[in-house]
Amino acid sequence: MWDFGDGKTADTKNPINTFFEPGNYKVTLTVMDKDLNTKIIPYLIEVESDVVSTMDTEENIPSAISPNGDGRNDEIKINGEHIIVFRATIRNLSGKGVYEWYSLDGSWNGTDKAGNRLPKGVYFLQVEGKGEDGKIHTIKKTINLFF
Repeated sequence: MWDFGDGKTADTKNPINTFFEPGNYKVTLTVMDKDLNTKIIPYLIEVESDVVSTMDTEENIPSAISPNGDGRNDEIKINGEHIIVFRATIRNLSGKGVYEWYSLDGSWNGTDKAGNRLPKGVYFLQVEGKGEDGKIHTIKKTINLFF
């Protein structure tokens, strides 16, 4: 009898098991001879994650936006994959936070937290993300806002 340590068992000669989550699994084989004597053979299997997190770099983000509705450079959007923690902050020249978003689905279109259009000028973008693989992603960039 096989116990794969993930809640699945098998009683076949050459079983196949797929581990869907990374981690350490204690797999045991219990064998019994003709005299009903049993022996347990343990084996530790380490399943590594093949997930690699990615996020835009400073070079991938435009240095200016003009949210005028023409469909070109109307917003700042950060792209990535396998990001589990995300925070993007827009600050004005005095360092005051004027806008934030907390997921890769969000973006900034030149407005403040209340949805009011901000004055044209230079703003600071800071992005912090953490991937499923534990990798930390950061972006710091100045953004010119035009209309």
